[in-house]
Amino acid sequence: LGLAESDVNVDLPLVELGVDSIMTVRLRRQLEKQTGLSLPPTLLWEHPTAAAVTARIVELLAPPVECEVRTGG
Repeated sequence: LGLAESDVNVDLPLVELGVDSIMTVRLRRQLEKQTGLSLPPTLLWEHPTAAAVTARIVELLAPPVECEVRTGG
């Protein structure tokens, strides 16, 4: 977008920051390269703010939580 980091309000919808559908594809691909994740094409529409996208990526990068299963006995 060519904006300084300090000029981006992470709580504004990306479309309000000027992100269009072509930009979402490029941004998703860049995020995939940087994170090593395979991200869905709908990521930026399902998580429409920079804060929401960041939270989702952090969630995907977090190690899985193991649940202890207790059996009666």
